[in-house]
Amino acid sequence: MSTVATTSRSTPAPTSAVGWRRREVELAARATELHGAAVEILGADADGMPALDEARPWRTASVVTGMLRSCIEAMRSAPQPDEPEVHAVCLVVPDLQRLASEIIEHNVHLRGRRLAECEDGLSRLQSLPSSGDLIDQTCEVLARRCGFGRAMLSRVEGDSWRPWTGHFAADGSVPPWFHDWVNRKIPLGTDSIESQTVRERTPAIAHATVSGSVLGSLLIDASGARSYVVAPILEGDEVVGLLHADHHPTDRPVDETDRSVLERYAEGFAQVYERAVLAERLDDQRDRVREALTATKRMMDELSASPITLGAPGQDLATRPIGPGAPAAPDPASFDGLTPRERDVLDLMLTGAGNHAIAEQLVIAPGTVKFHVQNILRKLGAVNRAQAIASCLNLHPAQQG
Repeated sequence: MSTVATTSRSTPAPTSAVGWRRREVELAARATELHGAAVEILGADADGMPALDEARPWRTASVVTGMLRSCIEAMRSAPQPDEPEVHAVCLVVPDLQRLASEIIEHNVHLRGRRLAECEDGLSRLQSLPSSGDLIDQTCEVLARRCGFGRAMLSRVEGDSWRPWTGHFAADGSVPPWFHDWVNRKIPLGTDSIESQTVRERTPAIAHATVSGSVLGSLLIDASGARSYVVAPILEGDEVVGLLHADHHPTDRPVDETDRSVLERYAEGFAQVYERAVLAERLDDQRDRVREALTATKRMMDELSASPITLGAPGQDLATRPIGPGAPAAPDPASFDGLTPRERDVLDLMLTGAGNHAIAEQLVIAPGTVKFHVQNILRKLGAVNRAQAIASCLNLHPAQQG
């Protein structure tokens, strides 16, 4: 017969992801001590008591509950209440109850801390300079700050969804299987967890036993993880994206706390991303107005400074280039230097489309559009967008072919 003394003083859950996992390990170690004491006391009666696995500390709560149940049953079934074994069990039970209370306190505190870390992560996203940077970093922030092992961001388009980007490992490496799935169109089948999430606009938990989930071959089968959580990204009432997360590389199952954390992160991400896109649209419109005003001022200056001459009969003075500063048609060879993607961007520029509209049309980030626009201006020898457009429009039709 032996007993294990435990302190009655509970320790709050640490604030960092590493800290709360360390606290889980500490609680699991105490449960292991009590488990050994209970097995020694109960003997053969301990056969039905759940086993402990210190490699899976997240299961401690259910194991401690099972230990309590076994001890109480042993006390109830004892022929004589004053037997030494009953007395020994009576000494272990309070320690088990105290440990169970600490585990509950830890889990409640952990939920609050993870939600607080979630808010800190969203604040970091809000400080990023562009929507492109936000997309690039959102999965890493979700995984590192919100207590997940990996995360994935996807776009929802009509009756399908497409994996877009993700964070899969601490070193930033991307697994080969993900490259095969990027931008692949995955139908929203009626029996999939993703379809349920889009239809009901609420987060959901998927387990390895759930059939019909296309992502099971990605996050479950590929890693051996037993479950994941998925949350919708909403724009108004429309689902425009999905966030997936799990606890890879461990087999720790996701739970309701994970569901709540991912739901809050998805809500915050939608708000931050919408503000970033609106700010970029405003900046884009401001740049276009500024370029138009600059071009108009230059044309007015050229009109005022140009000498008045008699033009040939039928010549349209409004369309004839005026003055030495008039934009000259670029050498057609300069267009040959454009890449196919730059030609796509230039074609949309000529329609008056802004950077965000071009990004949506070509399915690329607004920051990537700005990069292509800068290359186009450099290759065409134009100082701004307006001059590049004017130069292109001044080309003779034969040259534009």
